[in-house]
Amino acid sequence: ELLRTKDGRMLLARIEWECGHRDSALARLKGYTREFPGDEEFYSQLVAFYRELGQYAEVEQYALMRELINPKSAAARIDLLQDYKRNHNTEQFQHSVDTIIRDFADDRNALNLLANFGTEHGDAALALRVYRHMQQRNLETDSTGLIVTEAYIVAGEYRAALDFVGELGRAHPEWLQKYNAVLNGLQAIASYGLGQHEEGDLYLGHFLKQPDLRTANLTAIANRLIAIGAKAQARRVLAQAVASDLRNQAALTLLVELDLERTPTDELSANIRRLLTMRRPSPKVLRNAQVRLSSDRFLFVSGRDDLLAAIQTALDHSPVPVGQAS
Repeated sequence: ELLRTKDGRMLLARIEWECGHRDSALARLKGYTREFPGDEEFYSQLVAFYRELGQYAEVEQYALMRELINPKSAAARIDLLQDYKRNHNTEQFQHSVDTIIRDFADDRNALNLLANFGTEHGDAALALRVYRHMQQRNLETDSTGLIVTEAYIVAGEYRAALDFVGELGRAHPEWLQKYNAVLNGLQAIASYGLGQHEEGDLYLGHFLKQPDLRTANLTAIANRLIAIGAKAQARRVLAQAVASDLRNQAALTLLVELDLERTPTDELSANIRRLLTMRRPSPKVLRNAQVRLSSDRFLFVSGRDDLLAAIQTALDHSPVPVGQAS
């Protein structure tokens, strides 16, 4: 039944991957890329899996093949950028960036992929260059403004992030209003990064009060807070994410990881039990929980022995060895 639709095929490949049947997932996606050579999603998922395995030669090989088969594939071009950057091939990297901007001059989706690459690598100058190019071509730049703001944060240029939001907000107040929720979260991160805790708390409070916040947005902001060491603030965000979506595994996993570093609570035990009921909980996180719960610090946690037994059972049934799992 799953094989009848593209979404079903993608889901089946991801399930196989998460269940540890990685060769099968890779073989399935290779078949789909041959059967549907024009489809970007099958290709992107295949190289994402190879990148997760650290098999960068395979990523480069498929990116080169993809570029030959489909010269208009922005995803393949950007995958090659990953390779050039990893190998410190600065000249080829810069040449490829220039050709991507030239060849996809009016393709907003491709340009945003390039800007996102800048964010992923903390290359705020690249993200800003893409933004300025899109302005000159009269392309819609609303989401690109968010990408640039986040790129500054990843680069540790917190003052520049706040200045960019202020500059753009003054020029386009409708943009500020449209993305108010996400911007409050990003401004909170930048403020904490600058050591401005009162301003950070103010922005974070505004962010968490926004109606209809998506769990994905909450988790993304929490991850950025964790990256700058603002773990107490990240926990506050994750607690709200889990409360709003009890089955969100990504948010719950992060919350458990943070709470394992803190004073033991009954809430931690309850969250670990809930995590154990979900599809393929991270063996790495479960192993960490097992080690922590076995220590004297957690000696008086209610139901500790039963919880440790449940964790061990889950680890015994994990399809992926703990040392290889995330």
